[in-house]
Amino acid sequence: MKKFTKVVLFVAVISIIYFKIEDSLQNRNEIKLANAIKTINKNEVTLEEIVPFKWDKCYTFKPYTSKNEIKKYLNVENSSKIKGVFSEGLTQFIFLKDDEIVCSVFLYPEKIGYSLNFYDGKNDYNLVNYGDNIKFNVEDREGIIYLSI
Repeated sequence: MKKFTKVVLFVAVISIIYFKIEDSLQNRNEIKLANAIKTINKNEVTLEEIVPFKWDKCYTFKPYTSKNEIKKYLNVENSSKIKGVFSEGLTQFIFLKDDEIVCSVFLYPEKIGYSLNFYDGKNDYNLVNYGDNIKFNVEDREGIIYLSI
């Protein structure tokens, strides 16, 4: 019985450490991205130029999309990394690398100092793949950097 308890405790500790490291990576990527966007000095950029971490897909969703729907679209197991509820006016996107969430932002531009918007208003979600080299217009409005297609 003691051996079983030790094994269970060991697995629990390893799991906690793993999720803390994953959350830490995601938080670091959010900070790196914000810093990179705030230092843009061009009128037009691609995500490939400015995103300072490895990624292969970036999604954004229609307002009021549930976490379960997002999880289904992304085909990811762990929806705990999906931080918020998508509502109007919110900067909302998720970066994936090898089908793992590496960065997700669900905040208002006034709070983070930037907005990344490529939702077309027609589909349930929009996707930018690494290598698409889609040009985003860059505009500074009252100290908030707006990137839009």
